[in-house]
Amino acid sequence: MSLPSEKQSSDILSKLVKANTAALDTMERTPYQPIVYAIPEEQRLAELSLLREAVSFQPNLYQQIGNLATWEHISKRLQELQEMQLRYLQQTAGEMTGENHRAVRVMQESILQAGKKQEQLISDFAQEGRAQQTAMNGVISRMEKKLLRIVIITSVAAVLFSVLVCVVFWKLVKS
Repeated sequence: MSLPSEKQSSDILSKLVKANTAALDTMERTPYQPIVYAIPEEQRLAELSLLREAVSFQPNLYQQIGNLATWEHISKRLQELQEMQLRYLQQTAGEMTGENHRAVRVMQESILQAGKKQEQLISDFAQEGRAQQTAMNGVISRMEKKLLRIVIITSVAAVLFSVLVCVVFWKLVKS
């Protein structure tokens, strides 16, 4: 499942490890021949120690490099993360839609209740107005009857006083 370039680099690393190991083995197995080099012994021993450390460290390094994620692993993980994010967004959108629907439903119920209460209030005011109008009509009717009585009594009293005045004048004129 690795890319061709990854397999090729793995082969190259294996070859390099083998070449370094072989070179170190050759250096250690070759019998000492008295050849004079202008390198101090401490420096030569340090170089040999450095080569040993490099050869022993290289397999560990290559193993750690081999454990690093490949492009395939990275792209697969990225796709998994994108799918997870998409599911989360869909879930969040679904929850928000549900909450919005619930809020709209609550508002519609509130509007209906407010309308019913307003309707009831108008109905109560209209009923109260009709009751007051009926009471007022009764008062007006009683006042009309009283006024009619007063007019009748005043008219009768005026006639009686007129007759009485006429009688008094007549008796005065006759006497």
